[in-house]
Amino acid sequence: MADAAKNKSTTAPKAASSRSNQQTFLIAVIGAVALVAIVLVLVSARGGQSSFGEAFFAEIPYERLEDGGYVIGDPEARVTIVEFFDWYCPSCQQFKPTIDQVITEYVKTGRARYEMRSLPTAGANANPNTTQVANLLECVEEQKPGSYAFASEVAYELVRTGTTGANFSQGIADRTGTDFAQLLRCSQEATQSEADVRLARSLGVSSTPTVLYRIDGGAPQPISDRSFAGISTLIETFE
Repeated sequence: MADAAKNKSTTAPKAASSRSNQQTFLIAVIGAVALVAIVLVLVSARGGQSSFGEAFFAEIPYERLEDGGYVIGDPEARVTIVEFFDWYCPSCQQFKPTIDQVITEYVKTGRARYEMRSLPTAGANANPNTTQVANLLECVEEQKPGSYAFASEVAYELVRTGTTGANFSQGIADRTGTDFAQLLRCSQEATQSEADVRLARSLGVSSTPTVLYRIDGGAPQPISDRSFAGISTLIETFE
């Protein structure tokens, strides 16, 4: 009897220990799942995120307009979505997922085109950094024709991560596979940002993001609803 009592007394702590370990493991699993969920929510909330790589844009036709404007998409598409943006503008970062969806569902598939215009506003005030970035990207395009759209993706990412100064320029060169020294020299003479500003002024555009559209290459017209649903309806109405 004494031995039986002894066995019971040693078995009970082992069972309790096993239950405790299971509870600890369960709590750890729940905590890990919760952490992943929080990270996903934070990433989603940041906006401006994109998975577009260089290969993504390499498959999309591109051209420069008469005034140098950058356009991607099938030249036969009737509708061109025009965006004036500023990489440093928080509202542009938040709006970027909408444009990314338009590019994925309409530009990539040949149903529309996308015209990219930089405008140094940073939401409200002229931002000299925006002009510097625009000049760098113009020079990326000169070194590697057709690379502007991808370089713009890189610029958004570098701004989002707080990269500044020489590290920013070096980051552009490294990610786009262009010569850093040549980029810097070229950027001193780049002028496309001035052409974009002139177009903005002629259209009465003074803030970013501003979204317009062209039909069959005509003059840009305002979009009343710049949500993805609104842009989709416009494209499908005219295509």
